[in-house]
Amino acid sequence: MSISYRKDYLRVEDYIVDVDVDHELIFEVKPLNMDKLESILLDVSDPFSLRYGEHLNRDDIADLTMNKEGLHALRQYFSIHNVAVTHESLYGEFLTTRAKLSTWESILSTTFYLFRHTENKRPSVLRALEYTLPEDIAPHVATLYKATRLPISESAIVPIITEANLDSQATGTITPSKFNTYYNVFSNTGSTSIKQTIYSAIGQYWSSVDLASFQSTYGIPSHPIDSDPNSRNSHSQCVASSNNCGESNLDIEYITAIAQNTYTSVT
Repeated sequence: MSISYRKDYLRVEDYIVDVDVDHELIFEVKPLNMDKLESILLDVSDPFSLRYGEHLNRDDIADLTMNKEGLHALRQYFSIHNVAVTHESLYGEFLTTRAKLSTWESILSTTFYLFRHTENKRPSVLRALEYTLPEDIAPHVATLYKATRLPISESAIVPIITEANLDSQATGTITPSKFNTYYNVFSNTGSTSIKQTIYSAIGQYWSSVDLASFQSTYGIPSHPIDSDPNSRNSHSQCVASSNNCGESNLDIEYITAIAQNTYTSVT
């Protein structure tokens, strides 16, 4: 896997990286049966299907997709190679790990460098130009974060605007009503008998303050998140940098807008 270059981050050529410092990497465990899950999703979402509305709950999805063999293989590998698992997501989809850079360089057959934002608006980050996963764990890893992936660009975050000034804004923006129109969503009434979940991946947080503001702006019934077992709600993190919350906030706001009054959790 190679780094995806962007103009806003440049490698600091003359910086000597201290390989004795710790570095965090997040491993996404490769899920199972994604083709079956997609088929079920299309079936229960089709108003003309006999299974319409028979949505799976979070435990059902975990039973179908959880890769226990892969999770075990990763845990065992990390235990042998002096890598600490600092956090594991609720159903074992993500493993947050920490080890010395020298350990990661050995495991991934790579070298880490310092990358600095061109306008010094964000902290510098340590990234490799490329890496190779060991054969023992490669079949079980879907994605590796913070190895070559640079932080999310602010230009990739879609701005949220109000209906009042929608016409005066540039194209490419999105609102709940535009979403409904484009996808022919005929009702935003959810169901208290089902549950929906947002993955708080790649270490992102979310803001209950932003969620309340979003729901108020668009006339969406107030509905705070029902469950946050990993304690990812942190408005201060979102204020500190949009990179800390951009994707999670967007997903949470729109899932609660499109399927209103539905039990919603963040994992």
